[in-house]
Amino acid sequence: QDFLKDYPDSVYNDYVQYQIGMTWLKAEDTDAAVLAFRKLLKDYPDSKLTDDANYFLGVTYFQKGDFSSSRQQLEKFTSEFKDSAYRPQAMFLLGETLMNLSDFKAALDIFSMVVREYPDQECSAAYALEFIGERWTMLVIRDVFAGVRRFDDMQRDLGVARNVLASRLQRLVDEGILERRPYSQSPPRHEY
Repeated sequence: QDFLKDYPDSVYNDYVQYQIGMTWLKAEDTDAAVLAFRKLLKDYPDSKLTDDANYFLGVTYFQKGDFSSSRQQLEKFTSEFKDSAYRPQAMFLLGETLMNLSDFKAALDIFSMVVREYPDQECSAAYALEFIGERWTMLVIRDVFAGVRRFDDMQRDLGVARNVLASRLQRLVDEGILERRPYSQSPPRHEY
């Protein structure tokens, strides 16, 4: 920050301001990071680092737990910076943000869009998107997070065919996402 005071007209000030934001983000001082990224965007609107600052501002809000601001920032980023290298990560984080806001349908739409727009992504995130992107799987996960743990309760809540629900639950257990535990011996019953 001394550099910015000592050299107020330097062509590197936007880069220095960006690095200040990144330093605060890495130090987990999210309030300071938000201020630094916002200052860069306000003071240097024509900077080549505008897309980076916008993306990391969304990341910072997410890490801070301010999911409403994260959603707003990431939606802005994904619509304004369609050619940014950060766009796939921003869309994925937007999906996670929407899940934290319990907007599961919008999250599913975003995850599906990532898989469609970036089909050649060979990474665990793309696999997870493909896996979770299936409608019933996402709804089962939503129910479990909401406290619905028993098969009959899920089936009644979702209105899904029993064989489809059994298949999705088995896959979630096989993938290590859910755990199946007995809650009754007679008759044998399990919860997830």
